[in-house]
Amino acid sequence: MKVKYMRTKMLILSVACAVAGSVAVNAADPVYSVNAVGYVNVTCPHGFSIIANPLIAGTNKLSTLIPNPPIGTTVYEFDSKYKTSTFEVDDFGNLGWSNDLDLSPGTGAWIYNTSNDPFVITFVGEVAQNTVTNQINAGFSLKSSIIPQAGQLDGLLGYPVSKGDVVYLFRDGKYLYFVYEVDDFGNLNWSNVPTPNVGEGFWIWSSTAKVWSRTFDINK
Repeated sequence: MKVKYMRTKMLILSVACAVAGSVAVNAADPVYSVNAVGYVNVTCPHGFSIIANPLIAGTNKLSTLIPNPPIGTTVYEFDSKYKTSTFEVDDFGNLGWSNDLDLSPGTGAWIYNTSNDPFVITFVGEVAQNTVTNQINAGFSLKSSIIPQAGQLDGLLGYPVSKGDVVYLFRDGKYLYFVYEVDDFGNLNWSNVPTPNVGEGFWIWSSTAKVWSRTFDINK
């Protein structure tokens, strides 16, 4: 997968409002937005994988984020129970998602690729900045980092780890699991260190509900 950031240079050539007191901006006075935008390429192999949308799009619906996957591709989201959507032909002969699910940053989702060949999802949008929060439920949650970075979950990514937490990554058709527990020396440590990739979702099991909060500024 590939990540690229770019400073949005949205040159406003002119602004003309039909109201009193409006101000026109011309090419001699360029105005730039301060948002950071970019894209992330996520490869979906044949079969199951867990993906995540790491960027804020105009709309985070499947119809916008994944407009043309192989026919039969199915997405599964989990929030106490599964919600599913399949890319298929409807009763009117139109090809599209059976349920236009929302896949906002911070949410993980299973995707099943029916094709024998992998396909690439290109997520395009803004990088979340300032303080962002992700609600972690007691029990199982299917989550991802809101900030598009790869790194140690409770290090760079700022996850508030607590004793007994278990993280499950699904890679190459099998689970890798990581337990935060007391080691042989009496210290709390991961059995192995979970390091999610950008655009990768994962399961978290927590004994209690908590808030995953992080403050991020791309300029720092």
